Amino acid sequence: MNTSLETVTAITAIVTAITAITTAVASFWAILRQSWLVRHSISVDLLWKLDEQFASDTRMLNNRRNAAQSLIVGMPTSDLDKVIDFFEGLGIFLHKGLIDEEMVWSHFSYWAVKYWLVSRQYVETIRREEPTVWTEVEYLFERMCQITAQKQGKSRGAALPSEESLKEFLQEEAEVA
Repeated sequence: MNTSLETVTAITAIVTAITAITTAVASFWAILRQSWLVRHSISVDLLWKLDEQFASDTRMLNNRRNAAQSLIVGMPTSDLDKVIDFFEGLGIFLHKGLIDEEMVWSHFSYWAVKYWLVSRQYVETIRREEPTVWTEVEYLFERMCQITAQKQGKSRGAALPSEESLKEFLQEEAEVA
């Protein structure tokens, strides 16, 4: 009888241990899942706020229009700095993993890539005095180009917009209301 009592006690201890381990693992996965959901929710919220700022904020729309007009005439203004600063912030969020890169690509790659290409000479001029300025917007540009090339099944260079489409882009931006 002693042996069967010891066996029952041992089996009960094993079942209790397995239950405790299973509960701990399930709790761990639930916490990880909840953490992912919170992070994803924050990323989506940040994306919507940035999208609203870029597409609806009157000051940003004015900055975009004035920046494009200044680039067309070859005399960049502080409005261009503000547009580049917007993309610099977006690049920081992307580089730090605070925002999903697929969502950034979907919402902003069109403008990020084209603004970088049309303002690159200006940025290089500024970098002669400030070598580290706007490095995150360049990171953003590179990531957006990589994703675009991958999605199009093209090389990075082949996925870049043409000079003609950049001119059309500046005309469109110069008319942003």
